[in-house]
Amino acid sequence: MTYFELKRGPRWLLVLALLLQGPWREAAEAQTVIGLDSAEARSLRRHPRLRQSDREVEEQRALKRGSFAPANPDLLFSAPSGERWAPGVVQTIDFPNVYRRQRQVAEAGISLAERNREVSRATVLRDTRLAYLSLQFAEAQIRQLTYQDSLYQALRVATERLFAAGEITSLQRISTEAEARQVAVQLLQATADLRAAQRRLGLLLGQPTAAFTASTDLRRSGPELVQTGGALLSGLPTEDSAALVRSPTLAAATQNVALSQSGISLVRARRTPRSRWGTRTRASRIRPPVTASSLACRCPCGSGPTARSCRRPRPAARRPATSCKPSAWS
Repeated sequence: MTYFELKRGPRWLLVLALLLQGPWREAAEAQTVIGLDSAEARSLRRHPRLRQSDREVEEQRALKRGSFAPANPDLLFSAPSGERWAPGVVQTIDFPNVYRRQRQVAEAGISLAERNREVSRATVLRDTRLAYLSLQFAEAQIRQLTYQDSLYQALRVATERLFAAGEITSLQRISTEAEARQVAVQLLQATADLRAAQRRLGLLLGQPTAAFTASTDLRRSGPELVQTGGALLSGLPTEDSAALVRSPTLAAATQNVALSQSGISLVRARRTPRSRWGTRTRASRIRPPVTASSLACRCPCGSGPTARSCRRPRPAARRPATSCKPSAWS
């Protein structure tokens, strides 16, 4: 009987260990350890803003292929002699400078889309680093407050015993209990901040419900930054002008100005003469059908607003503002 009890004891311990291993395994699987480099790479791969920027670049490249796009031909059916209907085709072709300006505008649009993609990439990296740093700070704060909470709970138990023994007053007991509750409330707030930081990082990485944990805490990141601080500072430009030249936001703004200038040049180019070429069939009951060709030139002689007139300063109180649009002849 004794042998059976001794043999059955380890079995119960093994069953108890397996039962306790389940919750700990689930808790370990729920936490996802991630590093800063891995978080940056995953955010650059899954962030919707970067996918949108890629689609904008593809759209601008597709528009460039249609820069040489003449107007649709006009199909005519006329009866010059009033006896029989005859078909005809008329095609309008712009001045060659117009198509060259359209290609320049398309290239400027592609460059602007690429600059905006660089700005989006820098913004995503900045948001990811800030979210990861917030996660590290929240984890460090929870560790500190957990240690303080354990100390205050032990101090609270010791205070209760001293108060029961009559060695301390009620005021000291209430003061210790208030400090312990304050630390407990701070721990709850830090836990909520940790969940918010995990949620923020998860949204950037495309996994909102995942509970991420930083692979390195602030105690290890601090000395690493101190060691590599000199190298990081030496890589920065010494003058502010050099730093501004490398800024992706400034590059995007400069490219936006170039796109506007290309648009103004396109408006000017469209005010050049256009040529119209067409064929028309003439037929009657007596004469056989004859195909006649025609060539015409359309010269803009209207008084529509031009790009130069739109750039002139006009008083807002006397004249209403006009928009930079091509004239009706263009």
